[in-house]
Formats: sequence, structure tokens, C-alpha cells
Amino acid sequence: MPLFNMLSKLAQALFVIMLTTLPGTAEQQAIEHGTSFSRIYQAQQTSALDRLPQIVTTSGANVTIVWDNTTILIDPTGSQIQYAAYGSPDIVVLTRAHPDHLSVRTMIGMLRRNTVVLAPQAVINELPLMISNNVITPFEIGAVQRVDGLEFTATAAVSENSDQTDIGVIIGKDNTRIYISGYTGATTQMAGLRDINAAVISLAEGTDLREMARAAAKISPDLLVVNAYGNDNRKLRDFRTEMKKLNRAIKVQASESF
Repeated sequence: MPLFNMLSKLAQALFVIMLTTLPGTAEQQAIEHGTSFSRIYQAQQTSALDRLPQIVTTSGANVTIVWDNTTILIDPTGSQIQYAAYGSPDIVVLTRAHPDHLSVRTMIGMLRRNTVVLAPQAVINELPLMISNNVITPFEIGAVQRVDGLEFTATAAVSENSDQTDIGVIIGKDNTRIYISGYTGATTQMAGLRDINAAVISLAEGTDLREMARAAAKISPDLLVVNAYGNDNRKLRDFRTEMKKLNRAIKVQASESF
């Protein structure tokens, strides 16, 4: 009997895998083949997440992305030790001229001569010569740069404490796109983003959680990584609650700083 049960479970697993490769939506497959839609959807969602590059967040602003053989740092600050495992970055994106996002001390000695730095002019103005020589300009709102086979698009970042020059960024390769919001509240542009596979959003001071959740639900990424400034666990919990009301299919993950 134990052997029979084992074979039965194996047959069920193979059946679900077979269904996820059939044409049509998961829901159609479930209807046509009389199996569980939730089980099929879970298999498809896992597959989508497996295709994403490595995304690591360590605080309200810092994001590390390892995409194939390219290492990207967004707003690196704090101790260089936390980045040691990734080696010198190939690309650095700086989103605003504020100590939470811009640390010259962190970057000096960590960047190679050929490290590409993308930043708005307001940030470049704050950089010493040894770093600003690396910068590709312009990278203002709406600008597009292509580096190491990746496409970088600067988006608007707007909050009650932000500058009009602050940016977020969309990073794309092949059919995968990752959105890093930067220090921003919900914006019309954010809510209008489509074909985003993963998003990293920051719950900045004064952020309207419901408004931000609505924008994130409209983006509808497979993975949503949330940074809350000040490690505000209550804010994160409230945001998760709002997201469950709007789109339970999105995997919501907290920053590693929680």
C-alpha cells in the first residue's frame, strides 16, 4: 500500500506539470482537465519567480541585483562588508542626493575604473571627481541607457520630501523587467507601468499605504519587495493587508532589514 500511495502521488505531480505546459490559461486548463486551478497557478508562479535574477535588499534604499554575470547596486550606502560577496559592481544607479541613498564613503574603493554610474545631474554634482568620471549622462527622468546588455529607464520619484530630480529605475533584459521605485509615493506613472516581473518599492515617510497598494496591484508583478523606512513593521503589516485585499496572487516579500 505505501508503494501504491507513492506512485499515485507521483502520477498526480506529473499530471500537474503536464497541464502547466498546455496552451491556454491556467484557469482554462483547470476547467478542461478537471484539476485544481490553485495548484496549477502555484506551479506557474514558481516558474516565473525562478526566472528572476537575484534581488537583495538590505535597508530602505539599498538594492543589489545579480543578473547573469552583471552586478548592479542601487543606492549603495553603509558598510562595504555587506557588498563584499558580490565583488566590485559593474553598474551603480544613484536615485537621489540624500545620505540614505548617496554615500561617497561606501563607493570609494569599491568601484572599479570601468564601473558605470548612472545618476541625475543633481546627484552627479555631489560626487567627487574620482567617481563622477565614471558617470554616463544624462540619466534624468525619461532617459534610457543600455549597459552590458541591460536597458535602464529612469522614472519619476515623487514624495513630500523628494526633489523633482529624484528617480526610480526600470531594468530590463530579454522579456524580464524589474522596477525599483526609489524614494517615492504612488505616482500616475507608477500605476501605469505594465509588464513588470518584479518590483522593489519603498514606503517613504508620509506614504499613503492604500494608494501605494493600489498602484502596486495595478503593476501586478510576480514579486513585490517592500522597503519601509525606519524598519516600521506596523507599516509593513498594514501594507500587506491592503495588498491581500487587492491582489492575493502577488508574492509580497519584506526587505531583509526586517
